[in-house]
Amino acid sequence: MLELYDKYGYFIESLRSLTLKGKEGTEKIASILNEFRQSPPTVIAGLKVTAVEDDQTQVRTNLQSGETETIQLPKSNVLKYFLENGAWFCVRPSRTEPKAKFYFGVNAKMLEESKELNQRLQTEVMAIVESM
Repeated sequence: MLELYDKYGYFIESLRSLTLKGKEGTEKIASILNEFRQSPPTVIAGLKVTAVEDDQTQVRTNLQSGETETIQLPKSNVLKYFLENGAWFCVRPSRTEPKAKFYFGVNAKMLEESKELNQRLQTEVMAIVESM
């Protein structure tokens, strides 16, 4: 198993949820998604955001070249951001609960490095959300 980690690194994925109840909560969740959609971050955890996939518009945008391409996923209110080192994060509203859900994925050569990057990514994305 260690040979696989040496070859491919340590992949870590995590989830954070933000519960916002009531009409105001529903509006806030919609506002968060709209803000991420209208003003995508350019740097997170010290890493450039290289591309954004918007499942609602079914478009992937390369933020460095500005080129766009159609993605073949069902239309849904989901945004996924890709970072320069292969890390990513995704935001979407829950369909069954009054929550916004944030998914994170990282890969690094060492386990501690993956854990630290995952935590830093979570902390910075949630700080952006709190400032909205």
